[in-house]
Amino acid sequence: MTEGIQYMSKEVSRPQALNQALIRLQADVALITCWGTYYCM
Repeated sequence: MTEGIQYMSKEVSRPQALNQALIRLQADVALITCWGTYYCM
């Protein structure tokens, strides 16, 4: 029973970490795009 609860809590926390990584990636891409357009201008 406790194994199932631990597994569930891991599954719940994983998407949050994934979302944070995606947000960070999007921020990096936005920053790179911003620099790219800045240099192009």
